[in-house]
Amino acid sequence: MTKGFRIVLLIAVVGAIVTLGAGVLLAADGQWPAVSLDKNFRGPGGYLNWIKIVACWLVFLLWVHTTDWVSTDAFELKLDYLRWNPIIFGTFMAAMVLLWLIPSFWVGFPLLAIAYTAPLVTYVILRNKKVDNDRRVMTPSTFATGSPRN
Repeated sequence: MTKGFRIVLLIAVVGAIVTLGAGVLLAADGQWPAVSLDKNFRGPGGYLNWIKIVACWLVFLLWVHTTDWVSTDAFELKLDYLRWNPIIFGTFMAAMVLLWLIPSFWVGFPLLAIAYTAPLVTYVILRNKKVDNDRRVMTPSTFATGSPRN
């Protein structure tokens, strides 16, 4: 027998054992836990909070948009995009992992917001120092008129 055939055979045997034994393992207790759907459709645990999920999703979408802008802008302005891309990407992704690992949403979500805003604001401050006044972003005149100064 070839090595590849032995590996496939081993995977098939392990899969069969797990599959055939799963019914016995699941039915070992004899009773399934009672589920009451009186409170809501989520079951007795109330595991999902759609407001928190939507809030995280909106911050994620903002991050995707601004990360693309930072990458494009840094490349066009020759501002070392190879440094800024990992900074913007890495801090947010680390905070996203922490958001799901930290048991308290009210601790994890502010960390996510900080991980989104801190690198972005740092980039904008350093970017604005290196460009002309008419190319600056997030300045008082930008917020007043909705566009960069002319």
